[in-house]
Amino acid sequence: MDAFQRHQLEVQYRILDRLDPTGGWERSVRLLREGIESEYASLTDRFQDPIGPEDAALVERILHMFESLRDSLDLLPGHGGTTRVWGLFSGFGLNDAFEGKLAGYCEWLFAEGRWVSQRPERGMNAHRPMLGGYREMLERFLPFDEGGRDYRTQPLAEPELDLIIGSRLEA
Repeated sequence: MDAFQRHQLEVQYRILDRLDPTGGWERSVRLLREGIESEYASLTDRFQDPIGPEDAALVERILHMFESLRDSLDLLPGHGGTTRVWGLFSGFGLNDAFEGKLAGYCEWLFAEGRWVSQRPERGMNAHRPMLGGYREMLERFLPFDEGGRDYRTQPLAEPELDLIIGSRLEA
């Protein structure tokens, strides 16, 4: 970053500091003014890696699947019993960077009011990798997912639920 670019960014951080005096922006202003290149990466610590359209679509398919499972399980006699627990979305394993990124997108979707019924009661950290099991479930779910199907009026049958949820138990 040349001196002019540093100056432009410094001015922007000064504006942020005036708008949000408790935001810690003065550190960024000093860092840029003094040209401490080794610390420039800390300017973007607040940003997560971007999530691409394919990964976003994967998360949305997973949430749609779990919403469909929940709607179908709700209509079963006894609400699916113990099988119901395995039909609930459990978040992602946050020790894995990729699953952490997917969890961040879920949180964003929930904050936007989308799929809020799928927010895990115990938070997004499943404390173990989940994506492999979810992909297995999706593979078994997608053949039953007809376009526009309302699972509250056309639920999955018990054998279909067993097939889809059973793949999670096997993973």
